[in-house]
Amino acid sequence: MIGPKDATFLVLSCSDVGEDVRNALRSAATALGHKRLPLFATVDECSNLELFVYEIDPWAVVLIDNEAIAAANQAFPSLNVAPDKPVEYAGYTFVAVPGFAACIDAPAAKRIAWKQLQDAKHPVVPW
Repeated sequence: MIGPKDATFLVLSCSDVGEDVRNALRSAATALGHKRLPLFATVDECSNLELFVYEIDPWAVVLIDNEAIAAANQAFPSLNVAPDKPVEYAGYTFVAVPGFAACIDAPAAKRIAWKQLQDAKHPVVPW
């Protein structure tokens, strides 16, 4: 895990992500109104994903690969999060952005990812 345990922006993936991905998501979190740095965690670090999310208590849970999406859908009954389908569940916003790491160097894919990430904005952001 990398980042503060009191993060309001939690990023889940199947494996550790590179510094370029972390920097891009840190910038996105800041642009979306999150004052704290994101917490980056892998699915394997969360033996009980549901309990882990409840303990961290973020505003947004961002799932950046298919394995993380599948793990979240399994951990939370009736979640059913998918790309282009953010879900409000138990007071959290779940946003799926599969393949985020691959979009870093692809401008068209980056625009799509940014559109998806906008659903993870902090609730005090007026837009």
